[in-house]
Amino acid sequence: MVRVCLTCKTPITGHFNRKRCEPCARKIRKSPLGTLTPKEIRYVKKWAGRKDRHEIAKDLKTSLSNIKRSCPNISLTYHYKYCNNPDLVKLVCAYYEKHGRVKTQTKFPEVSVRSIVERYPFFKPRQSRWTDQELLEVTKMAGLISFKNQAKYFNRPLANAGSITSVWVKNFKTSQQNINGMAHWRAINFVKPSAPFLQTPFGSGRVNAKRILLWVDMEKHLNKDAPLFLKESVKVMAEFQRKLFGVKDVRSKVLRMINKREV
Repeated sequence: MVRVCLTCKTPITGHFNRKRCEPCARKIRKSPLGTLTPKEIRYVKKWAGRKDRHEIAKDLKTSLSNIKRSCPNISLTYHYKYCNNPDLVKLVCAYYEKHGRVKTQTKFPEVSVRSIVERYPFFKPRQSRWTDQELLEVTKMAGLISFKNQAKYFNRPLANAGSITSVWVKNFKTSQQNINGMAHWRAINFVKPSAPFLQTPFGSGRVNAKRILLWVDMEKHLNKDAPLFLKESVKVMAEFQRKLFGVKDVRSKVLRMINKREV
């Protein structure tokens, strides 16, 4: 008896349990078939474009993916349920403006707060933009002052230590780790033993990993046999640090800043 492919009706050979030819089987592996009955498919065709696709899936007691697989040529629509309820949107946005997302979600447990506030921003911004002076101070404290104490210094509304991490990710697109100096474990290979390292609140559990050498100090204590590219790089970073703090004696100003804002 000649067996034929269930999809394209071409003769097939091979294992006795095989039901499709190789091209059709490969296509089905990438796009699985649905399991809806002809009656259920007619129901989908009837309500497609008139009812929310999730409601159709709920009526048929199946998943949306199964409907898409069973009816690949039927265009299903998604009706935004909050679009037709402006009073609820305004109420949620007004509460969100004063209390934030977590408390708003608790107040309205049946509502997707994020869907509303991201699509209908009818409220004042929950946070103010960083000013140029604040960004300058963030750069000065990079790698020297803990995120927690930086957040205390700026005292921005509803902002904690995570806001400092966020500003580096969003505004600077880089890490704050090596802005003001080189870590002890790396710098120790290129400087004299007299190099004055600073203790910082950052790093792993090792003591030396928390220490850095300011660029201005590294410039003074570099070994004579240090690579030329390193000498030039340190010189550029030291000049940047002097311009950043606006003084020649950067170390003294850094120590005063640490004593005032960290200690």
